[in-house]
Amino acid sequence: MRKGVRRSEPERTFNPLDGVMGGLIGGILMGMASMLIFWLRDLGFWYPLRLIATLVRWPDAAAERGFELGPVLVGIIIHMALSMMFGVALTWIGRRLPWQAVLRAVVLSLVLWVITNFIVLPLVDQTFYDQSPAWIFAIGHVMYGLGLGGYLLSQRARAAE
Repeated sequence: MRKGVRRSEPERTFNPLDGVMGGLIGGILMGMASMLIFWLRDLGFWYPLRLIATLVRWPDAAAERGFELGPVLVGIIIHMALSMMFGVALTWIGRRLPWQAVLRAVVLSLVLWVITNFIVLPLVDQTFYDQSPAWIFAIGHVMYGLGLGGYLLSQRARAAE
């Protein structure tokens, strides 16, 4: 190995709280990016959260695109709960991979996107699938991976101090 080049070693330890916290950060970044892109494309700033609310069969959650407390709140709760759960799962799965934490989290987030977008959503929530452009959902997952991986990297650096 060349001098000054450090090979990233896989993390063998697993702390679920790191997954929860990283998932929260990733979920916030994903939500902000999705809401901003929807707004810039004139699809409605609050619409991504309303689409998420359709996962629990909220009646007419996606019928409007503006702010309405019920569907937006349900969307936030579902989104953040899933973000934390997937943060724990991706942290656990990825801990044995030799890549750097951010790359590992982004790759696993994109794998999650493929599974979610092309397998789960068409079966579970046709409204979300039809109304959320795949490319926006993919960008959201990259942002999620950056947030999760950045947090995990910061925790690893903190532990090494």
